[in-house]
This record gives sequence, C-alpha cells and structure tokens, in this order.
Amino acid sequence: QIHGKWFATGSVRNISERKRAEESAWINQALFSTIFKQAPLGIALIDSFTGKIYEVNPRFAEITGRTIEEMASIDWMSLTYPDDVQKDLDNMALLNAGKISGFKMDKRYMRPDGSIVWVNMTIAPLKNEGISPRHLCMIDDITEDKLAAEALHKANDELSLFRKLLDNSSDAIEVIDPRTARFLDVNEKACRDLGYSREELLSMSISDIDPSFCQDSREMIDARVRTSGAARYEGVHRRKDGSTFAVEVSIAA
Repeated sequence: QIHGKWFATGSVRNISERKRAEESAWINQALFSTIFKQAPLGIALIDSFTGKIYEVNPRFAEITGRTIEEMASIDWMSLTYPDDVQKDLDNMALLNAGKISGFKMDKRYMRPDGSIVWVNMTIAPLKNEGISPRHLCMIDDITEDKLAAEALHKANDELSLFRKLLDNSSDAIEVIDPRTARFLDVNEKACRDLGYSREELLSMSISDIDPSFCQDSREMIDARVRTSGAARYEGVHRRKDGSTFAVEVSIAA
C-alpha cells in the first residue's frame, strides 16, 4: 500500500513450449491408441517375467478366440499350445538376460473351442523405469498358410510314392486324360517299350502310339469305364522307330 492505494504485482512466464509439448504428447498418445486398436496385427502388452497379459488390442483377442475382458485374467503360457511353450520360454529367458534384443517365431495358440491357430509372433522389449520389464507381443494369423504348406507337403509325399510305384512296376503304365486322350504321366517301362523319352510322351496322345485308337474306340472305352470303373482291350502299340507290338491294355478310372 503506497499513499493509501493498493497495488498488485505479478509475473508472466511464456509457457508456449510446454503447451506445445503437452499437445504433442496428447497427439502421440491418441495416434498410438488408434494404431493399437485398429492394427491388422494382434498386439499385447505382457510382463516379461510372469507372462501376465496387461493389455491387448481387438485383433489379438480375435485371433486367440477370446474377449478383451477374458485376456485380463490369463497369461501367454495358458494360451500357447503345450508343445510350443518351452521354445517360447527359452527365447524369453535369453531376452530377459539381455542376450537378445527380441525374437520372432511361429507358434500355436489354443482357442477355447479346442481349435488351434498358427501365428507368426514378434517380441519387442519395452524400457520402463521402476516397473517390471514388459514387452510387446505382435502376432499375425498364418493358419491358412500353414495348412496350405502341410497340404502341399502331403501331396508331394503322395506324388513321390506314386512315382516310385509307377517306376518300379514291371508293367508299362500310362496315365491318360480321358477328355483329350493325352498322356499325363508314364513310367520308365512304358518309355523303354515305346522308345520315347518321358518328355516326348507327355507331349503326345494315345492315338500317336495306337493306330487302332479312334473316336469310336474311345467312346466305347469311356462307356465301359463309366459303367464298371474299368475296361480292357487288346491292341497294337507303335514304337518310335515305327515297329509295332501287340498289347493288352487295362484301364481303370
């Protein structure tokens, strides 16, 4: 109070940088939240030592066949197919010991309905001061790829077995397309008998080696095969050098 009058004093501080930092942090948090919720990959925040799942996005819950609420009461070990748990634990031990900075692996999860889902998993550690170590677990559903690979492997095994049976047969075997009468496959005995290589025969049809094979005989054979599943006839085959030899042909559908 000076000369009976009151005066107030104050200070002004520029907080523009702080406001910009707060705004930037809010934008980054909102962006992360959007990415986390809408990501096409399943993402989970997990305790690196206990395996407790702290948070998951909708895609993670969908892949594992559970709700987000259900995920809050389980750990990753209880989700994992038993045969895959130890390999995952071994990798986590290396991560927690600082020997690796992260890892990837294919593994299986068990859904509540008993079905199994294959995932490609990526683990990335998070640095958090003052709390137990945590990591991000990111998963991509690769079940269809795995099933396709298994089907292809099985088909290759069956084809390999078929090839061995074909080539070890003492009879000449020819696999023929019933629509075009072209060769789809032949064994080594057929190649030796006819004097052609396998590649040559695969570019030919039955009429190229059987002078008696015509449209009428094809229709007759087709009718027998459709009726009884098999047909047999006697004919003549012509070798590459032009010579011929008598054959008895057995056809099975």
